[in-house]
Amino acid sequence: MMLLIPTNDGSAESRSLYGIAEGKDYGLRLPVPYSGRCCGSSYGWLITTELSLALTLINPFSGDIIHLPPIFDPIERYGKKELVNHDSIVQKAILSADPYLHPDDYEVAAIVDGHSELAFLKSGDKSWTFLHDVGTATSLGMVDVIYYKKQLHFVNLDIQVMSIVNGSEDRKSFVANACVVAEGPSRHRTFEQTYIVESSTGDLLLVERHLVPLYNTMEDEEMEQGANEDGMDSRLVTAEFKVFKLPLRQSGTGPHWVEITSLGDDALFLGDNHSVSVLASDFPGCRPNSIYFTDDLITFGHSDDFGSCDMGLFSLEDGKITTHYTLHPSQRLLPPSVWIEPSFRGNWLKLPSF
Repeated sequence: MMLLIPTNDGSAESRSLYGIAEGKDYGLRLPVPYSGRCCGSSYGWLITTELSLALTLINPFSGDIIHLPPIFDPIERYGKKELVNHDSIVQKAILSADPYLHPDDYEVAAIVDGHSELAFLKSGDKSWTFLHDVGTATSLGMVDVIYYKKQLHFVNLDIQVMSIVNGSEDRKSFVANACVVAEGPSRHRTFEQTYIVESSTGDLLLVERHLVPLYNTMEDEEMEQGANEDGMDSRLVTAEFKVFKLPLRQSGTGPHWVEITSLGDDALFLGDNHSVSVLASDFPGCRPNSIYFTDDLITFGHSDDFGSCDMGLFSLEDGKITTHYTLHPSQRLLPPSVWIEPSFRGNWLKLPSF
């Protein structure tokens, strides 16, 4: 995994790559404008939202671009042709497969409009299909979505994990086929983000990201320097992560999450990207039993006046957070950095060696 970052010269038309394992800025100029945030990163493709609310798939390594239809008509829904906050209408979007390898058999799933709806688009479709309300499943909003064992799974603000059996060609049957996989480990939500990830061994993981006001983590002198006009800094920053596993076979009252204190050789990469797990041993320099994270608070409607600075590396072994890449102060108000999984095929882009 690599981190998409600003270029050294602050270009608004391109971005560079940072190798976490090597701790190197590759100094590249990938054709990805910094005009807005990426609402997704999946299988080496970035997903952006246009002013028309159409989604665009960009492969920065090959230069390929795939234009998708608008999620919905902004005039019909909001009475406006263009929205100032158009790049936050889609909170997160993922792919079911790599469009390069499966051009006629991939799907896009997107959490949209304040985490209230889930939209689907199969390759070749001209319009999106919406999963509106499934009882209370989406009434509290959706926060993460993945394809797990060829079925779409999402987690809502009530920390219920739902699955959707999409074997039917009739998209309206999505509603009937949605079901609760497991209730969350805790129904008392604090300030947090929640992710669902498939581990390298095929287990379904639920990851809670616990946030605290920045002043809770600062020394008195630091707090005084960084405080806002009310005397306290309103930024939320990551304090810790908790990881739960859903055992494949359980007895008793039904599926339930079991907290785990080790990821073994796995490393998780979380943020605006498709939540993923990799074997750290396959990537020299990548730390096992750790969670690499970027700042995705903008998707919750929090103020981004302070920029996307909540990035780091959390160790499950000792519970400490260290840095993996530090934004220059001038870069903090740029759209958040995002993880991307490089895909190199044929004569595609080759990274320089160091």
